[in-house]
Amino acid sequence: MTKKELLNKYIDVAIKKAGYPTLEELPCTREQMRTHFVKLEGLKKAAIATGKLDKYIFDLEHLPEDYISKSLAKVSRYKRFVITSVVMNNKVNAAYLENIRTYCKKENALLLIIPTLLKNPGMAKYGIDPVLKNEVVVYYDLPLNSNIKILGIANNAKATDPTTGLPRLGKRNGSIIVGSPKQNMKLVPTGISKLPHALMSTGAITAPKYSHTAILKNKSDVLADNDHVTGALIVELDGDRFHFRGTQADKHNGFTDLGWYYRDGKKTRLAPEALVGGDIHVTETCPTSEAAMFDIIKRTGAKQLIAHDIFTARSCNHHEMEKRLFLANRAAKDELSVDLEIEELAIWLKQASTKVDKVVVVRSNHDEFLDRYLESGAYTEHPYNHRIALNLALHVLDGLNPLEESCKQRGVLSYKVKWLKRDESYKLGGIELGAHGDKGANGSKGSAKSLEEGYGPCVYGHTHTPSIMRSAYCVGTNTATKPYYGSGPNSWFNTDCLVYGNGVRQLINKIEGKYTTRKL
Repeated sequence: MTKKELLNKYIDVAIKKAGYPTLEELPCTREQMRTHFVKLEGLKKAAIATGKLDKYIFDLEHLPEDYISKSLAKVSRYKRFVITSVVMNNKVNAAYLENIRTYCKKENALLLIIPTLLKNPGMAKYGIDPVLKNEVVVYYDLPLNSNIKILGIANNAKATDPTTGLPRLGKRNGSIIVGSPKQNMKLVPTGISKLPHALMSTGAITAPKYSHTAILKNKSDVLADNDHVTGALIVELDGDRFHFRGTQADKHNGFTDLGWYYRDGKKTRLAPEALVGGDIHVTETCPTSEAAMFDIIKRTGAKQLIAHDIFTARSCNHHEMEKRLFLANRAAKDELSVDLEIEELAIWLKQASTKVDKVVVVRSNHDEFLDRYLESGAYTEHPYNHRIALNLALHVLDGLNPLEESCKQRGVLSYKVKWLKRDESYKLGGIELGAHGDKGANGSKGSAKSLEEGYGPCVYGHTHTPSIMRSAYCVGTNTATKPYYGSGPNSWFNTDCLVYGNGVRQLINKIEGKYTTRKL
């Protein structure tokens, strides 16, 4: 076999395989290969040099020397990015890619793609679907501004939690994005009077295909298939600040963002079924965060408001009953009246119910502070609450929700406000929205792990710190982001969640009332 014949055979096999052939896959002997090219690597380089493989193989090991500099120049021209990952040697979801390109064209955004590792026998170590050849592939550290960067690390596509070990980087280096087929997010407390830093993984543009054996799958393959999210992060730069939110492909591979839907080259309205608000805490709600929440509802057309911890219980919080000086200050501001606090709650519910088709009140731990106050009889020592507490206690004896009944007596309409009971399911778009998050399995405290295992896809509250752990999403708070009762670093954040009928969820973070640079 001549040198030219061997080279052509190598190219033919490489094109058919969409990868670099092994010696066993070539119709030649080891001696023939050594005679003409010394090593298989020499034959590989000769084939690459012909340019005939460019259409079929995209390999990070053989990029042009100016690839990074050209990519950086392109990135510098944009302020909005769609960031996703590609699993090595796996095929891209072509329909989803085209819908992302539609978004990028209509919203002046740039697609950035982060490679993630997956060992495929006989394939290039850093091979990427050639359909992405003209996109910007980020395999190096890329600061988007002074507070957020893409971290160029070789994340394993099967890693259970792609953000493991990164909090100690985040607290020093700002917010970090890593490539992964999973779409996780956690916030890192960063110190006094500072915004927490976010650690985010992207989701993937490739189809889930992690098993390469025809006989028996191993556990990591099954879990990787289960946890795979076809999705992306949207990042918008706003000076030194930034806004970010995730999105996922629906069953039609459509692309959803802030009340708009991108598919088949078109941009159409898609109103969310609901906005799940960060914990409300009427009487302690941050006016700026609350205004932004209702602005999101108005601009996206969200149909329902799912409300967590609407009642603060500042007037009857058992955690504060022994804080005499603290209570003296509250008494001076008339903040120990249960009657007044419920009146403020009723006013808030009546106003909120004019902005959506329905307000759904999720039974929460702060609401139940009132039940605990009534059950303990502590009101007998508080003459200012004694009369109303006796009336509220009658509702409890009748098996009713005292807050619900009292708000109804104050004009809150039953057909506009739905009060969920404990453990009452409420699903929209296949997502469980009826759990507050304070209760875990078998009487334990709530956690992302127990909620995901117990409910599957869900959105919950309670912690005031937004997070994503696979299919369990946690909203933040609509109060001030620094607790009055604590000190030290914290990760509270003003974050709500949009839930669409197609199952897509988006955590929406608000910084001083601002949540996007888009004109909706």
